[in-house]
Amino acid sequence: MLEVRLESISKKFEDAVAVDNVSLEIAAGELFFLLGPSGCGKTTCLRVVAGFYTPDTGELHFGEREVTHLAAFLRNTGMVFQNYALFPHMSVERNVAYGLKVRGIPSDERKRKVQRALDVVHMTGSEKRLPNQLSGGQQQRVALARALVIEPDVLLLDEPLSNLDAKLRLEMREEIRRIHRETGVTAIYVTHDQKEALSIADRLAVMRDGRIEQVGSPHDVYSRPANAFVAGFIGETNFLPCEAIRCRPDEIQLHSPWGSITSIRPHRGLEASQEVIASIRPEAIVIREDRGPALPGEISGPLNCLRGKVVSVTYLGDQVQYALKLNPDHEMKVTILNPAAQSPFAVHARVAIEFRPEDVSVFDVMPKAVSNSLEELPSYMLR
Repeated sequence: MLEVRLESISKKFEDAVAVDNVSLEIAAGELFFLLGPSGCGKTTCLRVVAGFYTPDTGELHFGEREVTHLAAFLRNTGMVFQNYALFPHMSVERNVAYGLKVRGIPSDERKRKVQRALDVVHMTGSEKRLPNQLSGGQQQRVALARALVIEPDVLLLDEPLSNLDAKLRLEMREEIRRIHRETGVTAIYVTHDQKEALSIADRLAVMRDGRIEQVGSPHDVYSRPANAFVAGFIGETNFLPCEAIRCRPDEIQLHSPWGSITSIRPHRGLEASQEVIASIRPEAIVIREDRGPALPGEISGPLNCLRGKVVSVTYLGDQVQYALKLNPDHEMKVTILNPAAQSPFAVHARVAIEFRPEDVSVFDVMPKAVSNSLEELPSYMLR
């Protein structure tokens, strides 16, 4: 197991900056995710680590060894590609053994290592089958075995589950997590699937436009997003444009067209009269019948309280999603888990929504950053 360290890595393709001054420390034995939308630079970072691209600036280290300009075949990395890249004319056994054969491993030892790798991925008994005789999930297991059999210092996975159907993706998430626990290899995993990253990553980095927006555990990144882009990209959220009225280290009072809002989350140097964005996760909101007058909003005890009208209801079995229209015109999404525990609300019902001050994140509105962030967010968050 080796630590992987990227120090101020940058990579351009003609005039396009794919990776812009990226620094990361990936611990030995860690399952680390690079997450972001298409074109954010995550695959370029992975290919720099693999040795397929040489960075224009910066250094790459495997443990104490600098490998920035070391050829790919000398780095002892195992790569799992999005399209599996299995040799169609070779059996499972020969596909897995290929890397060992290239390394000149003797036949008897090669056979033992192949069998052990197939055992790890639960593909024992399929040694003589061809790739076209395997399901997508089985092909992915073979690709994993081929990457693991060489006993790599670093395992690299480039969107390995994107070609699988939804059910297989769920199964393979658990398999990848199990295989990582059993092998203990340092692994870097690229994906644009937030649920994939949240469900199995030890830590993750969210990227945008070639830069790192935030690094942390799945829980930290989801519950304490660094900015509006991260809040909108990781999971779902509602954004409310507000004005900061009073800013204390442990409390922010906000004014909005829909009522007063309080946040007791840490913030980054916000000041009174500053334009800000409040972010509230749909599942953090409680919905109830509106028993009071149709006010635009108010503080109710320790909770923030706003009022609106149900405009759509989506029943998903384990949850119900409500779209609400606040007055003046603004739409919010509310997600109720375990809907059987609560009577449903009909379309056009007048409701009150409540959410805790500790569930409100507040972000600075910087003209370029926010305009770029909001363009990439679902439309219901911006109305």
